[in-house]
Amino acid sequence: MAKQRFTRHKIRAALVVANLIDQNGTVLDDARRAYTDAITQGIYSIDDLQSGECLLVKTGLLKRERDMLVPTAALIVLNAVNEQVASLILVSLLESTPDYYADPAPFDAFSANSPFDLQSQHLLGEKGELLVVNECIQELVSLGREDLAPRVQRVSLISPSLGFDVVAPSRHGNARLLEVKTQSGPATSSFRLFLTRNEFEVGRRNSSWALMACVTPEGPDGSAQVLGWCRAAALLPYLPADAAGRWTEALVHLPTSNLNAGLPRFL
Repeated sequence: MAKQRFTRHKIRAALVVANLIDQNGTVLDDARRAYTDAITQGIYSIDDLQSGECLLVKTGLLKRERDMLVPTAALIVLNAVNEQVASLILVSLLESTPDYYADPAPFDAFSANSPFDLQSQHLLGEKGELLVVNECIQELVSLGREDLAPRVQRVSLISPSLGFDVVAPSRHGNARLLEVKTQSGPATSSFRLFLTRNEFEVGRRNSSWALMACVTPEGPDGSAQVLGWCRAAALLPYLPADAAGRWTEALVHLPTSNLNAGLPRFL
């Protein structure tokens, strides 16, 4: 039997699947529905995720028991480490599996024909974050707190996984944790955003957290505008349930009527 090739893309798809499987096991049909509902911003197809499942089974990290997918203790540990380390571990396991061989060529998941343009999305997000930083500085200056302006920081440059992008003090000096989402196109009755589980959980646990909604009416090259803000609780009705596996990322259509105008001043 010919060996099957695995790529970095398949490795990442397997890690997505690993996070969708409940620690106590997931019914196979529920897992397949979770693959359909998983929001991966166009990077992974259902076939990619099913291939990822096969990789986890081949390495012994995931067990198929009757109508269940059951994670091993090793898979639970794999989910606890960061993506880079998890990828190295999975590659090492696959290289010792006789059915697979590594693709020596680099895989670009964000090709020019990809439905998800990573560079464009990065520039769009950067535009929104810079706008929020500027708005926060201007607000402090207008309130006579120029001394606090240097404390407005774009912390997404440190790590994109903090659960917030900008830290900005209120007029009283208390830190506001601002997660910035930017939508290309004009403002409508619904604001479309991708939200990670981590972002929501950070917002749910911190009363100083707010989601900032920004729009660029003319696309990525246009001028961004702050549409408004909301707390994590306002997002809850629009998030998926965990019934068919634990969601890790969700496409949210938030009514703009749920947004408060301007910047949050709850501290």
